[in-house]
This record gives sequence, C-alpha cells and structure tokens, in this order.
Amino acid sequence: MPTLIIAEHDNQTLRSATRSAITAADQFSESVDLLIIGHNVGALAEQGARLNGVTRVRVIDDALYANPVAEDLAPLVAGIASQYRAVVTAATSFGKNLLPRVAALLDLDMVSDVTAIIDASTYLRPIYAGNLNAKVRNDSAIKLLTVRPTAFEATQDRDTVSPIETLAAQASTDLARWISTEIQKSDRPELSTARVVVSGGRSLGSAEKFQEVIAP
Repeated sequence: MPTLIIAEHDNQTLRSATRSAITAADQFSESVDLLIIGHNVGALAEQGARLNGVTRVRVIDDALYANPVAEDLAPLVAGIASQYRAVVTAATSFGKNLLPRVAALLDLDMVSDVTAIIDASTYLRPIYAGNLNAKVRNDSAIKLLTVRPTAFEATQDRDTVSPIETLAAQASTDLARWISTEIQKSDRPELSTARVVVSGGRSLGSAEKFQEVIAP
C-alpha cells in the first residue's frame, strides 16, 4: 500500500520540510501520494507532481481551505487514511498540530519526531532533549509519523510529471475558525529546517563573549 504525505505550503510554494518528508517516506514505501489542501492550489499541484519520489498528487481545492485550520483538515486526512499504509507529515508546527488530531479520530498511535527509518514499522526518535535515541516499533494498521526535516535530505525536482487527482471537500467542523495570520519576517533560517543551530546560552555571559568563543 502507498504512503500519504500531507503537504505544507504558503499558497505559493511547497515548504522544504515537505520535500524532506517525501524522502523519509520513500525509504519504506514504493509508492508515495502527496496531498495538497488549500484554495487555488493548481500551481502547487504542478510543483508537487514534479517532485522526485511522488507517485500521485491528490488535491482538495476549496475556498473553505484558503486559511485552513487543523480541525477542518484532520477529518479530510482521516477519511482517506485507510487507503494507505502510513500517513506522514514534517515535524513542524503544522504537522504537530494536525497529525495528533488525525490519530485521535482514527484511534491509532502515532510516532513523532522520527529521525531515521529502520523499516516500515521501526524508527528512531530522540528522547531526553535529544540526549538519547529511542528505537520505536509501531504495529498499528496505519502508521502515523511526523519526521524531522533536518534528518532527511529534501527531494529534488524531476523532468517527468505525476498524475494529479482532485478530491471532494467536506463541510467545516465549526470547531475553530481562522481570524488572522501574523508572520514575523527574519533573515534567519527556520529552526525546524536548519541543519546546524549554534547557541551560546547563559554560560558565556554576554554577546561579546559569544562572538569571541563561538563565532570568531
């Protein structure tokens, strides 16, 4: 059975974390579907269809999902989850907000922050603030995983194009509604996708000491 990747995007481009999730899924699945949910996402579907490792792109395009909330997305994912051996998202704020809701609707366990795929049911994930790695086995009928983007290379584009399929939208659950979005602009990379993060902490005492010791 194939694996489903839930795409994360900004309505213009697919986030690099989704490309990393595709790489992770490709390690234990011969077929990977990419699910894109949003409004006027035809261009995003074309982007996804050119990603290496993607077998098919499935699109749910409706004005309801112009600013989607996890409470409305979770029933969509849960409704098609039985068609897959696994459902995977990146371990970003988006994925961590969505996939536990899917797990609750399906009454299944999930594994978060996966950093390595051992086989289709066995994974590595950090514990104790990253000081130890735990080997976790999940024997659920449908595997639900969030994967750390920094642990998997982002898949690249290819010349061939995968088929695109349109799925029907559902009515809103009315459990939550979008009011506004505030995005803080920064030249710094997102921590969830940064390959290396350097932090001086309190032990260095000052910004000057940090520059002297860590970043000369």
